[in-house]
Amino acid sequence: MTMKTFLFDLDGTLVDSNADLAAALNYMRKCFQLPPLPDSEVQKLLGWGIRDLIDKSFRQEGIKLSSSDLDRALKIDMDYYTEHIADLTRPYPGVVEVLQELQKRNCAMALVTNKHAHAAEKILKLTGLADFMQFIGGDGLKLKLKPEPDLLLKAMEVLSADAATTVMVGDNNTDLGSARNAQIKSVFLSCGYGTVGDEKPDFTFDSIYGLLEIA
Repeated sequence: MTMKTFLFDLDGTLVDSNADLAAALNYMRKCFQLPPLPDSEVQKLLGWGIRDLIDKSFRQEGIKLSSSDLDRALKIDMDYYTEHIADLTRPYPGVVEVLQELQKRNCAMALVTNKHAHAAEKILKLTGLADFMQFIGGDGLKLKLKPEPDLLLKAMEVLSADAATTVMVGDNNTDLGSARNAQIKSVFLSCGYGTVGDEKPDFTFDSIYGLLEIA
């Protein structure tokens, strides 16, 4: 069946943002007198939102932050990240071309990310991807984050999408889990940051060009 609605993850799917995320995390860690983490290590921690990323980075040091300290760390990280949100972040090769082709085929597109929605919107604008998306869903909308289905269901509501022809595209098991919970199909992009985990995607592609096979 041809897919008509594409719901996209952001980090590791549409854009390579790891360097900017790592820079913000390491600036925050420096404020807490902790050593920097290599970009490759930060990449392994991505997929569940910035708060979770910070918490995991401290737990690796054997530190369990109090709620107030975690809030402070999050503010430091986000303040820095907001100022440097797309210093190094760029769309992956082929992303613009594929989104243009999906648009030509009259496919509806939305972004569903565990990143804060305002940050995601800023990245899309700075990387030239904003005009492709008819809805941007993320943290801050008072909806449960992936792997819960809430963001996906909201996007589908806004786009008046048919579940039978809607697919979630991502690079992590959180994306695949959210699709399963929303009872829609899923695409795993193996070129991103994450892993399949225990999920079973409907489609697996090693580049975003694979989407043109199902649109």
